[in-house]
Amino acid sequence: MLPSEYIQKGWCRGAMARNSQGGNTLGHSHTAISWCVLGAISAATTQSYINGEQAHQMREYLSFRVNNIGTWNDKQKSSAPIIAMLQEAERAVL
Repeated sequence: MLPSEYIQKGWCRGAMARNSQGGNTLGHSHTAISWCVLGAISAATTQSYINGEQAHQMREYLSFRVNNIGTWNDKQKSSAPIIAMLQEAERAVL
């Protein structure tokens, strides 16, 4: 899955990813059910949907559009802007 598809499955704030109990986990963890922007990029990289260079380019792309990716993710009220921004980055990089 692409990073935007991870967010479509589940989005979280305040952690790279969350498990079914709401606890913090790593983006690439098999227990993750929701992800932040950076957790979704990590998950997609770990699962080989994108490679490390593409992940780096996506983070760079996002960094030019928002001041702090993690803070920006956590300030959103819904996943819609996250998905839109990731899809924009995916089109630019992939």
